[in-house]
Order: sequence, then C-alpha cells, then structure tokens
Amino acid sequence: MAKGFSISHNKSERLYNSRPHTHNNYEIFYFLSGDITYYIEGHVYEINPHDLLMINNREIHKPIFHSDALYERIIVNFDESYVKPQFSDYNLTYCFENRKLGHGNKIEGEFVLQHNIHNYFINILGSIKNDNIEDQLLAKTYFIQLLLQLNKIFKKENEKFTKGYAKDEKLDQVIHFINNHLSDKLTLDIIQEECFVNKYYLSHLFKEMTGMTVMEYITHKRILLAKNLLQSGMSATDVAHESGFNDYSNFYKSFKRATKQSPAKYRKADTEKKRK
Repeated sequence: MAKGFSISHNKSERLYNSRPHTHNNYEIFYFLSGDITYYIEGHVYEINPHDLLMINNREIHKPIFHSDALYERIIVNFDESYVKPQFSDYNLTYCFENRKLGHGNKIEGEFVLQHNIHNYFINILGSIKNDNIEDQLLAKTYFIQLLLQLNKIFKKENEKFTKGYAKDEKLDQVIHFINNHLSDKLTLDIIQEECFVNKYYLSHLFKEMTGMTVMEYITHKRILLAKNLLQSGMSATDVAHESGFNDYSNFYKSFKRATKQSPAKYRKADTEKKRK
C-alpha cells in the first residue's frame, strides 16, 4: 500500500468500546452496518448505513457499540503528504480543516448514495489490491477525486455536513475555549469562571461525553500541539512553553508518557520519516 495512505474494509462480530483517541493523520469512515453511535469532540453522531464521517488529526473521537450487530465499515487514513504535492495551489484537505472541531463531521448516507460517493471506495479497493504501479496510481486518482468531491460539496452545500448534536451547549463552549487557550494556564476554576459553568457539573458531563476528564483532555490536546511545534523545528524548551506546560520537566514527563519517546527522539524520528 502507498506510503501515507491506507484503506481497509472490515467486518467485526465481537465488539469492544475503544478509548477516546486521535490519529496522526486524517480519517474517512464509511459506515456500512452495525449498531453504533460516534462521539467526536463532545458531539454525538447517530450513525446509519452509508453515512460518512470525516475526522481530522486533532479531533478526539470514539465509537459506542449498542449491540453485537455485525459491524462493517471502510476506513481510509492518509497523511497530508500523500496528496499535498499534487496541487500546490489547492488544498485537498479543505473540508477537514475549515470546520469547528466536532462540527460538520458527517454526510448522510442518502446523500452519499445519491451522489455516488460510495463508488469511489469500491474503485479504490478494487485498484489498490494490485501491486502494479498503474493500479496503484489509479487508486490514488480515485482518492483525489473523492477529496475533490467532498470539498465541492462542503463549499457549495455546507448544510449536507451535519454537525451532530451536543448534549449541552456549555460543553461545546468549554471545548472551544480549551482549544483556543492551550498555551494559557487552564484549570477547572479558570474554565468555570470564563465559561460560566459549574465545575462539578462540567466534570461529570465532560467525562460522560468525551470519555476523558477535563484535565486529561487538555493534556492530550497539548501533546498534539507539542508534536506539531516540534515538527516545525521549534526548540523543545519553547515548545514546552507554547503548548501550555508550566515547566520543561512537566512537559518532558507528559510527552514521554503519551508518546513513549522523548521530545528529541520524536523530532528525530519525524525528520527521518520526512527524508524517506
């Protein structure tokens, strides 16, 4: 399979609820069957056959399984590097990036079928299973067509990208506040004061809707920010400050606990990956 791109068509009969997580790349989730609800950044998405979810590399998400019904899906994961060189003056990840986190993640299955979006997955799977370069390139052209179609819909028919629903509007406000103040000092007391929400109520609701405590969420998002800053070439000391950790020692311990690597080793591995 091509570097920076993977596609899988999976069926599962035994299901386990996963922990909330993010990916280092972008994900397109094409749902075919099952009995699940998807939580993305505190928003709830009821999922029906042929619904399509788009999840960027900053959105914390998890599926919740309600029964042992056969769970069938096609999942595409790709790095920006896989598509970026194709069009330097056009952003193929536009519909992933130009959304508020947790908003506009789903396209209804009826619309997917009506516009033959499902055929792109069939064509990609049919081509990528062959090892010859022609079919690999053909699979990539189908995938680029898929992204172009999604961007076109997003720009012209934005309402087709449904936002799901928040159980509590305050939760949506809090998540937005956190993601816009990761470099600042963040505590439950500060969030309570800035967002006019009781911290005890918030703690209970946040855990229920995201699978994380408020502080676990903040740390997770700060680590994601730190990764991006390290990849940009910023010094580890500056990264510790810019990503909101109160001192380098705390940053180092948190980063290594989350990634199993020191900041220096992470940067080195990322540099070597880019050279290949």
